[in-house]
Amino acid sequence: MKKLTAFIGQGVLAVCCSLIIIMGCSSPGLAFGPSSETILDGIDISAWQGEIDFAAVKSSGVDIVYIKAGQGGRQDSMLETNYQKALDAGLNIGFYYYVTACTTQEAAAQANNFAQILQGKATDSPPAMDFESFGNLSSQEINEIALTFMETLAAASGRTPIIYSDLYNARDIFDERLAQYPLWIAEYGPSSPGDPGKWASWVGFQYSSSGSVPGINGQVDMDKFTADILTKVDGFVDIAGCWAEADIIFMVKEKLMEGTSPLFFSPQLPLNRAMLVTILWRLDGQPSASTAAPFNDVNSDAYYAEAAAWAAENHIIAGTGSDLFSPQLNATREQIAAVLYRYSTYKGYDTNASGSLSAFADAGQVAEYALAPLQWAVGHQLIRGEADSLLAPQATATRAETAAIFHRFWVAFTQ
Repeated sequence: MKKLTAFIGQGVLAVCCSLIIIMGCSSPGLAFGPSSETILDGIDISAWQGEIDFAAVKSSGVDIVYIKAGQGGRQDSMLETNYQKALDAGLNIGFYYYVTACTTQEAAAQANNFAQILQGKATDSPPAMDFESFGNLSSQEINEIALTFMETLAAASGRTPIIYSDLYNARDIFDERLAQYPLWIAEYGPSSPGDPGKWASWVGFQYSSSGSVPGINGQVDMDKFTADILTKVDGFVDIAGCWAEADIIFMVKEKLMEGTSPLFFSPQLPLNRAMLVTILWRLDGQPSASTAAPFNDVNSDAYYAEAAAWAAENHIIAGTGSDLFSPQLNATREQIAAVLYRYSTYKGYDTNASGSLSAFADAGQVAEYALAPLQWAVGHQLIRGEADSLLAPQATATRAETAAIFHRFWVAFTQ
C-alpha cells in the first residue's frame, strides 16, 4: 500500500502491510477503539515485497494476509503467486485495491475491475479500498469518488468493503457517508489510533511501517485487526468454504464437537484419541462410568477422563499397551471405523452390512483388526475414499473428516 506522509500534496510513501494474532489490544477509556476485544495481527503485501516464504510467515504467528489485488485498472503482478502461496500456507486472506480514480466513472470502473479480480478466489476478510492520493481533487470530489467505488464494489462483489485511511483523511477529508463502512485506520507511533470523529470503532489499525516478519525481505507494515474483519460461520472464522462445512455446523450445534478456540474450529487439525472418545461419549448422552479409566496416562481431571472410562468399561476402546490410553496420539481413519463399529455393537445397531474394499487401491493396507469395521463403514457410506481411489486407512483423520463421518453415522443410525 501507499500512505500519505502527513497532508495532501506533501508526497506519498510506498509501504506494505501485515497482520498477526495479538490478544487484548482494546483501548479502555477511549470512545474510539477496536470493534471487538479479540485482536488479530497480520500483513498486507504487494509486488513490492517480491518472493515471500509464506510458510515462514505463518509459522511466525501471522494469521491474516491482505494481498494487493490491483491499482488503477491493473492487476498487481504478484497477485496470483501471493494468493496461491498464502492459501497453501493456511493463512486467512483478504484483498485491497489502490484507487487512482479522478472521476466517479473511473471509480466505478476500478471497483468493477477489483470485483472481477476477486471472482473465484477464496477470501476470509472483506475487500478494502485504499484511496489516499488525491492530487488536486476537492473534498467533495474525493468523497464522491470514494463513495462510488465502495457502492459499486459492494454491489459487484456481494460483500461490504472496508476503508483503509490514515487518521488525517479519516478525520478531515472523508465525510459521514463513508462512515457506514468499517474503518482500517493508520497512525504510526501511538499504541491506539486517534479518534477520527465519524467512526465509533476500528476493525484495523496500522501502527508501524517498519516491521519485520520472517519470510519477507525488508520492512513490512504492522497492523492489528479485530475478529470482526474475518468471515464467521456459526462463530468460526475458518470453516467457510470447507468441504465439511455443513457437517461441522451440525456437530457443533448438536454439541458433539467444539472449536479449538472461540474463533477457530481448526478443520485440518489432526484428531487425537482423546477427542475421538469424547465425541463418542457425547453422542451417547455423556453416560457415567462405574469405575475410573483403567489407564495410567488418564488423569481423573482430564476433560476426556469420564469418556475414556465409559468407553473402556463397555469395550468400545482399547489401550495402546502397557496400561496406556495415549490420549494425544493421532487417530487414524481405520481406528474411527473400529470405534464406531464397536459402539454400534454395544448399542445393538446393524453391523452385518459389508461393503467391498476391492475398489480401493490401498485396501491391502488395512490392519486385520479394522478389516470388518471398514467393510461395515464403507457399506454404510460412513467412510468414503479419498483422491485416486484410496481408502487411506492408516492416515490421520482430520477434525473435518471426523465431523463428516460422525454426521453420516448420526443420520444412518440415530434417526
